[in-house]
Amino acid sequence: MFASRNKRECVFIFGALIAWFTLYYEVIFSAAQIWYTSEIFTHGFFVVPGALWIIWSKRNQLASVPFSPNYWVLLLLAPVLLLGLLGSAGDINLFRHFACFASLPLAVWMVIGNKAAKVIWFPLVFMLFAIPVGEELVPTLQQWTAKLAIAMLSITSIPVFVDGLYIEIPQGKFVVAEACSGIRFSVGSLVFGVVYAYYSYASIWLRGCFVILAIVVPVVANAGRVFGLVLIGRYFGMEHASGTDHLVYGWFFFAIVLGLLFFVGELLRKLEKVHEHQVDFYKPVHQTMSVHAISIVLALLIAALLWGAVINNHESKRSNLNGVVVAPSLYGKTVKDGWAPLVHSQSDKATLLLRSGVEASVYWFASDQPGAELTDYRNRLFDKERWSIVAEQRVEKSGRTIVRTVLTGSAGAKRLIYSWFVLESGYEVRSSVAKVKQTVSRLLGGSGSAGWVLFTIPYREGGIEKAESALSQEYRAHAEAFEGALPF
Repeated sequence: MFASRNKRECVFIFGALIAWFTLYYEVIFSAAQIWYTSEIFTHGFFVVPGALWIIWSKRNQLASVPFSPNYWVLLLLAPVLLLGLLGSAGDINLFRHFACFASLPLAVWMVIGNKAAKVIWFPLVFMLFAIPVGEELVPTLQQWTAKLAIAMLSITSIPVFVDGLYIEIPQGKFVVAEACSGIRFSVGSLVFGVVYAYYSYASIWLRGCFVILAIVVPVVANAGRVFGLVLIGRYFGMEHASGTDHLVYGWFFFAIVLGLLFFVGELLRKLEKVHEHQVDFYKPVHQTMSVHAISIVLALLIAALLWGAVINNHESKRSNLNGVVVAPSLYGKTVKDGWAPLVHSQSDKATLLLRSGVEASVYWFASDQPGAELTDYRNRLFDKERWSIVAEQRVEKSGRTIVRTVLTGSAGAKRLIYSWFVLESGYEVRSSVAKVKQTVSRLLGGSGSAGWVLFTIPYREGGIEKAESALSQEYRAHAEAFEGALPF
């Protein structure tokens, strides 16, 4: 009887694993591609094997706890699977990656129950570090790094001029570029901090303190690196600052940060009471997994598979824009300042140069074209290596909300830009909200296609008021014509 039951358990467990892999194999491969191509998420290759190893190391303790399914976990598992479907409908990788790496630990928790899951809670939670998320923090980290570095410079006598992310001293100009944000060290430090805190401390308070340190220390250290480079440029020459940057901005710098964290961590360990080492003996108990619980997990995964197939089976939409009607007499002369939006795999685009040097563009993203994604992380208003934001805000223009952005370039160029998204349901300026609306549109039978409209004008130092007037005039006159080119 027990042998028959164990066979049924194995069959249902194997079926659930196959269903989970079938549902998420494309997501796993896309995550692995990000781990491979991005230095920020290289740790992702070690997360799942590391979690499995930790579970294996606790096998004796786990064997001493009876399994009792917790069906309340369904209140978490079902929404996570639904989130994955939303990610599939809207091509939101974050949702799909989260659903993939969160659904498996939740399913395990549901099947084995609270007591057993408590034994292996850390590896189950640790699997979430496989999700390649955090790159969105790059602009924020750039700003923090620049502000902290400037604060450090304020205690010196070095004359400093700040323009966005550009830090200028008499000897030359520095820029806190995207690569200087310290994001890869921040993410790596956080992963290290979580693992170190788990194995080093029993106190939740000390664990929390060390994880906070693992977040704060890399940011401050990165700002200190920028501060040091400015000092080198000031007193030893810009060529030495550039060479030093290549030397220290790598794994050597990361090793210093980890070494500092380890040193502080060892000091914190002294705050805990030291207990004599004891060898724990665990008495194995008879364990059986609930076939009923496993079958519910299997049914949910199969339902998600079927629903996903329905969502992805939509009719093809137009891939070309309609004509943009603007009077030829309005054409002007182009200004070559190196600015251009970075747009990846749009279905179609149209750009016209209007009067007063205003340049207007419309980009179309048809939902049926692979890779044509409005909110793709590679779609950017400007090249962050050559431009930085001076000011950005949402403003009301002609009865709708748009984004007004002021840019400054590395060569002193200036740009004023109006931009907004056009969806089937109306206008939007927040990319996250636009993505949600596109997803809902597809779930309700719409196309999920979208457009992006840009009006921009270059200007010289002190000429922003004149540029604002010209851009506003052309926006009022021709925004609807560019929106009308979108083939909804």
